[in-house]
Amino acid sequence: MVPFAGGVQTLVPSSEGPAVVEPPCIYWGGAGQTLKRFPYPDELTARWGEGIAKGGKATPTRPFMEAVAGARARLWVFDLHFDDVGVDPLSDSLQHSRVRDVKLLTREQEEKWLDTLLAARQLAGFPAGRERLIWIPGLRRGEFPFAHDRFAVVDEAVWHFGHTVGGASPLMVAASGGWNAEQTAAGTFYRRIWDALAPPEQRFERPRR
Repeated sequence: MVPFAGGVQTLVPSSEGPAVVEPPCIYWGGAGQTLKRFPYPDELTARWGEGIAKGGKATPTRPFMEAVAGARARLWVFDLHFDDVGVDPLSDSLQHSRVRDVKLLTREQEEKWLDTLLAARQLAGFPAGRERLIWIPGLRRGEFPFAHDRFAVVDEAVWHFGHTVGGASPLMVAASGGWNAEQTAAGTFYRRIWDALAPPEQRFERPRR
C-alpha cells in the first residue's frame, strides 16, 4: 500500500508481474503532500512558498514516484520541457527501482542531469556502464511529433503530467496516472516516436543488414 494525502493507492501486479497503478486517478500538488482533489488557495500559496525555499522545486507526485520505485519492466519518459525539476523525482525513485528499461525522450539534456540519473541506477544495483538507461534529446519545438504534453509509461500504466514529468513544479499543475498503456496505445506511440528519433542501433525495430 502506498500512503499519501487524500487516500491510499494500491500497487496491483499485472498478469506479467510488473506493478501497475489502478484505478486511474488525477492528483494535485500541495505543500509537502499529494492531493486527490483541487487544492485550496492556502495550499497553493504554501506550495509556491515551498518552491521558493527549495530552489524552484516542490513536492513531487508521490504515487508516481512509488510506481517508478516498484516498476520492473519499463520507465519511458516523453517530455519536451524536461529539466532539473524532473531530475530529482526520477533520481529519488530510480535509486530504489529494479526497472529493466529506462528511456527518456526530451529536448534538453545536461551532463549533470544524466550523471544524477546514472548514479541513481548504480545505487539500485546496476553496474557502471550497464545502467540500462538511454536518453535521447531529440524532441524539437514545432517539429515532429509536435510535442506539448508530457507523459511517462511505467510498466503497464501511463501517466500524464501538466508540467515536467514527476510533478515537482511549484505551480498549480495536475498529474493523472493508472491508464492502461496498451489500451491507450501509449506504448505503441512511444515505440514509434523513439524509432523515428533514435539512432539505428538504439531503435526497437533495428534495420536489417
